[in-house]
Amino acid sequence: MLIKELREIQRKHNGHIPEDELHALAARLGKSKADVYGVASFYPEFRFEAPPKVEVQICTALPCYMKGA
Repeated sequence: MLIKELREIQRKHNGHIPEDELHALAARLGKSKADVYGVASFYPEFRFEAPPKVEVQICTALPCYMKGA
């Protein structure tokens, strides 16, 4: 149940779990903040900071074009 809730929170917040949501989840489930944080920090799929934005650049110079870019 806890992991399912953590996944849902992370989905709602664009790939990370805000600290206030972590505390609210602990209160809602009647668990300590340390227990909830311990589970969330154990699994590498959970993030506590927003993931960096990705920018893709495509080379359009002649050498890249000749290689199929």
